[in-house]
Amino acid sequence: MRGEAAWTALQEAMQRTEPLCLNDPRFVADQLSQPDAIECRELCTMCPLRAACEAYAQEGRPAAGFWAGRKRGTNHD
Repeated sequence: MRGEAAWTALQEAMQRTEPLCLNDPRFVADQLSQPDAIECRELCTMCPLRAACEAYAQEGRPAAGFWAGRKRGTNHD
């Protein structure tokens, strides 16, 4: 699995610290308004798990969702 080590590291970090996106449906929405995207990006910049999230986003290349300040998936990454 691509990005498996980074995914494991992110999961372990989430056991110690909650990400700011937890239970926020905007981070998994298929479509985001521009204001929501800006707010998500701002939350990501303050999140204590941003580095682990970014590592997974780079290595695992998730097909969808908002990861480490960027909408991932078709035409977004």
